Amino acid sequence: MTSPFRRLGEWVVHHRAQVIIVWVLLTVIAVFGARHVGEVFRGDISRTPGSESARIDDFVHGQFDRQFPHTFLYTLTSDRNTVDDPPYTEAIDRMTATLLAHPKVGSVFSYRDDASLVSADRHHTFLLVGLRVDDFRQATQLVKPLSELGHSVPLPPGLTMAVTGNAPISVDMEHASSEDGARTELKVLPLALAVMVLLFGALVAAVVPVVIGLMACTMAFALLFVIGQFVELNVFTQNFVTMMGLGVGIDYSLFIVSRFREELGAGFDKHEAAIRATETAGRSIAFSGMAVCIGMFALLIPNLPLTRALGIGGLLAVLLTVVLSLTFLPAMLAMLGDRINSPRAFNRFIVTLSRSKAFWSVWSQRMMRRPLLYLTISVGILLALSAMTLHLKTWNSNILLMPNTLEARRGFAVLTKTAGERQISPIGIGISMADGSPLYRPENMALVYDFSRQLQKEVALNRVLSIVDINPAMTLDDYQGLMQNMLTLRVFNPQSQNPLLSRDDQKTIMWVVPVAGTSDRSHWDLTIAMRAFRDAFAAKHPNMQVIIGGGAALGYDFEMAIFRDFPVVVAAIVVTTFLVIMLSFRSLLLPLKSVVSNLLSVSASIGVLVAVFQYGWGASYLGIATPPGALLHMTPMALFCIIFGLSMDYEIFLMSRIKEAYDLTGDAEGSVTVGLETTGGIITSAAMIMIIVFCGFAFAETILVKEMGLGLAVAIALDVTIIRLLLVPSFMGLVGKACWWFPESWKRFFPEMDLRH
Repeated sequence: MTSPFRRLGEWVVHHRAQVIIVWVLLTVIAVFGARHVGEVFRGDISRTPGSESARIDDFVHGQFDRQFPHTFLYTLTSDRNTVDDPPYTEAIDRMTATLLAHPKVGSVFSYRDDASLVSADRHHTFLLVGLRVDDFRQATQLVKPLSELGHSVPLPPGLTMAVTGNAPISVDMEHASSEDGARTELKVLPLALAVMVLLFGALVAAVVPVVIGLMACTMAFALLFVIGQFVELNVFTQNFVTMMGLGVGIDYSLFIVSRFREELGAGFDKHEAAIRATETAGRSIAFSGMAVCIGMFALLIPNLPLTRALGIGGLLAVLLTVVLSLTFLPAMLAMLGDRINSPRAFNRFIVTLSRSKAFWSVWSQRMMRRPLLYLTISVGILLALSAMTLHLKTWNSNILLMPNTLEARRGFAVLTKTAGERQISPIGIGISMADGSPLYRPENMALVYDFSRQLQKEVALNRVLSIVDINPAMTLDDYQGLMQNMLTLRVFNPQSQNPLLSRDDQKTIMWVVPVAGTSDRSHWDLTIAMRAFRDAFAAKHPNMQVIIGGGAALGYDFEMAIFRDFPVVVAAIVVTTFLVIMLSFRSLLLPLKSVVSNLLSVSASIGVLVAVFQYGWGASYLGIATPPGALLHMTPMALFCIIFGLSMDYEIFLMSRIKEAYDLTGDAEGSVTVGLETTGGIITSAAMIMIIVFCGFAFAETILVKEMGLGLAVAIALDVTIIRLLLVPSFMGLVGKACWWFPESWKRFFPEMDLRH
């Protein structure tokens, strides 16, 4: 029966002109969406849906007329005047009046409202601007107009202003991320092209894979532009798509082009060569693409906008790469024919690495002569690198690690000088009664009062702002009397609503300023301690409902969501990987080896990241002046998902050739030699290109992109050297034919797959 991949190749070659025209038209159309994809990157990367930190926004929104969950901060700093000098004071008044005139500005607080909003030397201050918006995306849409409005206010000499806050930081990081992608492409593509010219010995053969990678990225961006209208995406999706689209796209195209040139060299005409390349290498690409998609799907498991956006972007990039490699690429090859080797001077001068089979034969035989020694060496190297993972620490990203050219970064630096991070990112406590009774009832006021006083005894707090924390000298009776007076006053003046009391009087918000800053792990410990106290208090007073979020709770809830789902992600990927390898090769030892080697590859890669980003070893070479001292929360899980998929990519290419040789000869050791001879060169070439692409992103400005780029580059390097050169041949030489053992009774349930390439 004719292979479905051969039938696909025949159809593509027969309709090659139409296939090329359709893809070119789709790419041209996609350029529009790709150019505007940045408009849909408005997701809050730190948000954890359903968590207490996210519920605080819902608790406040629409219930408190004078509470604004989304704020901008306008920082002011002068090297000449203090806030007490007339030029400084007048500038603050002008800016306050200008901002309040905007319909989306609900409030402007300055140091006149809160003395803590000015620095000790009184040269730095900031305005806290509350926004009339429903969600984070609307806040990001106001960044440009409100920033321009602030900069339109004339300032005296020596006084500078910068806009910061969650939304401005997100927008600035989006711009930095986009620039990172553009800069990386400009650096990576010429280098990758030069390496492929050396590997292929032909300029045309080198250009074609680059074209496939660029087309995959362009169409993925266009689809993200459409998806982003309905699904929350974030600023890092673009870098991730570029990373995967270029890396995997060039990788897969290289396999197809290499096989096509091999078939031409065997005497087949250009049409048959394109068909055979699709039938053989195309089959392996399809299975490898499925393997990589397993990891991308796993990123969708956590209920986090950040990981899901990366998963969606990765899936689009990989799927488009596979489809382009199976359709557009064979059509192009059938058109080009022997011109794929142009210019011929290069082709005659350079011998590609994939033809150098003697090295791989000698190497594999050496490994299998002393398999236990080389297996011990390979596992020992991986375990030594993995040992660093035992010291892993995770943290939230900090805008201060971004370039000083970003306005939000400069503004945030002023904030830390003014009042410290704790002042601008307080912990929010939402309080309501289960029976729906109003907070102003004496018994409810007593509960809130007791909660506040006991909380401040249990944990160290800088200050508390609530309906029962106006003056330390006031007693519960004083607060109850004050509340009754306010209720009486509201009869005559309905606008005199307490800003900390909801419109229906059934909810109150309490703002807590901690002692430590948001980047300090002790702040997370504070969140844990406060929630533990809340649970104990609620057990005694079940009518009082309390949620604790905001501030450092954002980072804590995000990390808890990551590590809560991490075991599920690991189990899903490990089990799926085991089953795919088992069904593909009908073996039990092979999938076990694949899972263990992949786990070692992931842990070793993370160990290298710990050495660089946590301990600072070699960090300066990546442009990191001050190592963050930890890895970002999501880096270990994201790398785990992606590395497992990419490792299976090369696993399938190598093991399918070994299995093909073993089925023909029954020689366990000889089949390993044949497999390495036929795939060692091309796998190494593909890995070199992917390492170049990923290393390019290791020099990005954004810490997450740096970590992902370096982690993936290290993983591919380990996979193609320690694992493919040492671990695989030594392991298979040690276990021999047992590697291919599979229960006879299972074979009728699991049909053998043809993975020849």
